[in-house]
Amino acid sequence: KQSGLAGSSHSGKALRHILETLPREELFQSSEDELFRTAMGVLGLQERVRSRLFLRRDKYSRFISALVYLPRERFNTDVRLRIEAMLKEALHGEYVDSSVVLGESPLAQVHLIVRPKPGEMLDVDTAELEQKLAQVLRNWQDDLREALVTRHGEAEGLRIAARIGKALPAGYIEDNSTAVAANDVSQLDALTGPDDLRLSLQAVPRESGDGLRLKLYRQLDDIPLSDALPMMENMGLRVIAERPYRLSVDNAPVYVQDFEVESTAGAIDAASVDEAFGETFARVWHGDAENDGFNRLVLAAGLHWRQVAMLRGYCKYLLQTGVPFSQAYVEGTFTRYPLLARLLVELFEARFDPATGHESKEDIATGQAQLKAHLDVLAAGDEATLKVLKTVVDARKGDRDAQMQAAREALLKLMDRVSSLDEDRILRSFMGVIDATLRTSYYQT
Repeated sequence: KQSGLAGSSHSGKALRHILETLPREELFQSSEDELFRTAMGVLGLQERVRSRLFLRRDKYSRFISALVYLPRERFNTDVRLRIEAMLKEALHGEYVDSSVVLGESPLAQVHLIVRPKPGEMLDVDTAELEQKLAQVLRNWQDDLREALVTRHGEAEGLRIAARIGKALPAGYIEDNSTAVAANDVSQLDALTGPDDLRLSLQAVPRESGDGLRLKLYRQLDDIPLSDALPMMENMGLRVIAERPYRLSVDNAPVYVQDFEVESTAGAIDAASVDEAFGETFARVWHGDAENDGFNRLVLAAGLHWRQVAMLRGYCKYLLQTGVPFSQAYVEGTFTRYPLLARLLVELFEARFDPATGHESKEDIATGQAQLKAHLDVLAAGDEATLKVLKTVVDARKGDRDAQMQAAREALLKLMDRVSSLDEDRILRSFMGVIDATLRTSYYQT
């Protein structure tokens, strides 16, 4: 009568079913108001299935009765035990008894009797307990779905979660956080076919300081270790361990190869070099770039793969002119002096970049900020070096001649610190051959 529902209506029949399936002691021990609130609350769950908690205190304060409703597909023994532990802690319970009803309803009903310790006076906040219940029921896949929706928007995030998130194996879920998984799942979804290769270089916290993880994503086949290891070593990474994962997406195998790695170039900012590193690795894998020690400059000096290719091209030319050093020795020199490698690139670009002198104020400011960030990292806090490099950054807003002059003067000043005469000769040879170059097809991409 209080509900105002007709007994023959759909909602009326649902309410009658709810009353008939309530624990019998609840029917006898609840007041009419308590029974009405509980029954109508459960009725409200029929349209939008979710978790809900109803508490009733025994009038003699011997126990607290808790009725928990939750989506049936979420219920299992582990969930029941976690609910029991949560209520026992929140209600200062000494004992907890529970019983479960699983019928044709999309909701599972768990009835718990919590007996507090003698003399305990409780101030129970049902809303707070419902929030804790939601956290108890929340699983890894929920968090992943939410992370993907935040990253891609609701429609796209839910599509990716349904397509790939549900395919993640149990071993992967145990090893990875949802934040890491959201990135991996996004990379896998972006694969365009069996020839596509995507990479992600991520920093991971460790007791001894941040470590690195390199992940490769492919369809149909993974990359054999014998192929991957030489490429990683030539790019300045030492492989410590690998954890491979195989998924089935759209009835086809998809692979995540997770490598624990260390940088041989010292500390690096994984976020800033991730994109350049991934593109270089893919270019080498597809045969667009050579697989040699020059590729260490991507991490060591923050260079793009084409900038590395330019330095490699000059090295090949110098070897043909009779410079008495091997390519490996030249690679080692640049690895030891990545800042000078970066300044040689700056000299080349100041001399030949068609955009020089035609940029907008915004482009100049952006270019200066990016260059300063690169050079600051390479200078490693050395005040004298930073003072020299400031002139290079400031010259970015001038004309071509000013930029070339600043880069050349910075190179000459910093070359005075090169300890080996042979390495000094190599670096000056690169300066000489860049100065001797008349024109280039480098910008004809």
